[in-house]
Amino acid sequence: MTGRPMDLLWALWPLDALVFAAGTAWAFADRLRGVNHWRGRDVKLR
Repeated sequence: MTGRPMDLLWALWPLDALVFAAGTAWAFADRLRGVNHWRGRDVKLR
C-alpha cells in the first residue's frame, strides 16, 4: 500500500513463531519433569 518493500522481519515471522514455540515446549517439559534448565544445567524445583 505504501510502495515500500516489506521488511524482512515480517516475511520471516512464521520461522520466529516456530522458534518461540519450541522454546516454550522445552520449558514446559522441564516444568513437568520438576527441573529448570538454567545456564546449561538442570536445577531441581522445590
